[in-house]
Amino acid sequence: MTQLFLSAVNMSISASAVILAVLLARFALQKAPKKYSYLLWAVVGFRLAVPFSLKSALSVFNLKLFSAAAPGAALETTVHLTVPASPLPAASEGIPAISPSQPIAPDLAVNITPIEPSVQTLTFDWAAFFAVLWLVGMILLALWAVVSEVRLRRSVATATHYEGNVWQSEHVRSPFLLGLIRPRIYIPYGLSDQALNDVLTHERCHLHRGDPLFRKIAFALLLVHWFNPLVWLSFCLMGRDMELSCDEKVLQDGHVDAAGYSRTLLAFAANRRHFAAAPLAFGETGVKSRIKNALSWKSPKRTVTLTAALITLLVLAACGLDPRAPIAAKAPPLPVTDRTETGFYTIERLDNTSAQLRFVDCVQGMDHPLCEKEGCTHSGPDCPAFVQLDNEFEDLPDVLAAEDTLLLVRNLTGMGSTPNQRIQKWSPEEGLTTLYQTEDEETLPWTSPGSEAAYYVQDGRLFFTVNNLSMNSGAAFRLMALNLATGSTEVLWEAEGQRGNTWLVGAAPDGGLVLQSIEGSGPFDEEISYERFDLESRGLKKVYESPKGEWTQADSDGLWVLSADQKTLTRIPFDGSRTSSFPLDKVWKAFPEEKSAGKMMLFNTRMDNWLRLIRADGSNELLFEPQTGRVQLWKLEDVGDTGTAFVRWWGDQKLAVPFYDPEQPEQISYAFMREEDYLNGQANFDPIPRPNQ
Repeated sequence: MTQLFLSAVNMSISASAVILAVLLARFALQKAPKKYSYLLWAVVGFRLAVPFSLKSALSVFNLKLFSAAAPGAALETTVHLTVPASPLPAASEGIPAISPSQPIAPDLAVNITPIEPSVQTLTFDWAAFFAVLWLVGMILLALWAVVSEVRLRRSVATATHYEGNVWQSEHVRSPFLLGLIRPRIYIPYGLSDQALNDVLTHERCHLHRGDPLFRKIAFALLLVHWFNPLVWLSFCLMGRDMELSCDEKVLQDGHVDAAGYSRTLLAFAANRRHFAAAPLAFGETGVKSRIKNALSWKSPKRTVTLTAALITLLVLAACGLDPRAPIAAKAPPLPVTDRTETGFYTIERLDNTSAQLRFVDCVQGMDHPLCEKEGCTHSGPDCPAFVQLDNEFEDLPDVLAAEDTLLLVRNLTGMGSTPNQRIQKWSPEEGLTTLYQTEDEETLPWTSPGSEAAYYVQDGRLFFTVNNLSMNSGAAFRLMALNLATGSTEVLWEAEGQRGNTWLVGAAPDGGLVLQSIEGSGPFDEEISYERFDLESRGLKKVYESPKGEWTQADSDGLWVLSADQKTLTRIPFDGSRTSSFPLDKVWKAFPEEKSAGKMMLFNTRMDNWLRLIRADGSNELLFEPQTGRVQLWKLEDVGDTGTAFVRWWGDQKLAVPFYDPEQPEQISYAFMREEDYLNGQANFDPIPRPNQ
């Protein structure tokens, strides 16, 4: 029964949206024949009775206004209250609590069996409670209807036959129809010939159209959805539209006179029963509006009829169809960097021609080779983490995590040779596999560890640019898509002629890629343009063009612009939403010596909301949070090469940064900094350990 109740509620919610749409349509059809308004209620009945339909883009439920009432919406019906069955004793012996879900260092590992507290769950099922009320309401309303009809039938049990299916009775106050299989028209005694003709013509029109059956069906639906006030309103308005359309039909056929018909309606208006289950009665529903409509009725114009028919057809289709299945929104392309949620990848040179892949686990606090091979010494080609370099002049590759694939972007350059760059895929089983290789004087985007992304990935496709530095063709570029599974490539966009170096710097939420092109000789003397590439239409659109003197810095979601006069910082989102401006007056007032030292350069920190303003001489920098105006000075001479420029990972209120270990000066080490220390300019480090190799 609970499931039936929930189905009824869901259908009632959907029908409520349809009722509102029908009410709007009725308002638009005020001057049209009432048969169209009457016909509209059919779709309400359909929605109240049938939980499904054909799916179409025409459905009214595709509109945001009605989407919450779409058929099939789920309801939260159960409230769970969980309380301890008994209080649990707490003990403290100076030992910190250990969570069973957290890994434990091998040398401290012990067998721990977590103790689950005993709980007692008290559940109150609201669905079952309201289902009982729903059933009780249906039973009471049905009994009321049955008792009323039985009493009505008893009152006309002594009626005498007049003609055909017409019966007369002294207990009839207003003519009405009764019965479905063998319907009878009951009339009072003493009707004039005109009144009798008006009444019989009207009631026989009802019979001819099947209105008694439709009214019974409508009342049955009212029984099921009695808890919805909009359904009661619909039942009443449907009855009114039924009578008005029937009046217009008998007037149109010319069997009655409008004035005399109106007088007959008025004569029976005083004897109304006001009961939903009552049979169809001649003078019981909206008599005033029916009289006004009858007296003003004229044969409708053809244009009015056609317009009304079209509106009715559209409403029936829009309200009777289910919404089309929503197209799953594609996640926007994601930036590809060396960082993951738990740490970051690095590559460390072993000697002139070899290197080792490593992973710094910032959750566990461990820096280890990217190798799980049992018994591996991590020192030679047999180690999966071993990378053979082309020669001693090859730079260390960029290591990028693209979804489930680890990539190496390699710059295989020898003395006097042209650049030869590759994108390779790494796996512990197969080692390195080349997916893409540049030709001639083409170059791939080159990123430093911890820097912003120049590569983006979506659904197994890697997006990147290839620039051609040939003096003959100008600095043209191609926007590429690389399938990480098959290695196949596709050119999405190709530019020819003079153009600055171009690479990806961001992605819009709707799936567009943002490109940055730079032309110029150096900082503050460059012209930078940003364009958005639509992956669906394959079109390129200008986002922003920065003149010389400005400093711009892009991230995955938008663009920061530092004005040429260094007085304003502007945020330009890539999703097209409104830009925001942040004055820097308070920053320079707090640190006037930094402002007087010359122009500041703008960079990201890779921490949410925080930016870096760096002096052109590279001596000091400011951490700045535009939303709050908070600013912090970092004096780089106090912290050496660590500074704020090389944040490799951030999370859990701590950061990982490169760390100079005087005991192992040739080795790249990393350390944690507390977020609070970092934002307060305090260089306190906690080295991340490396296991013995």
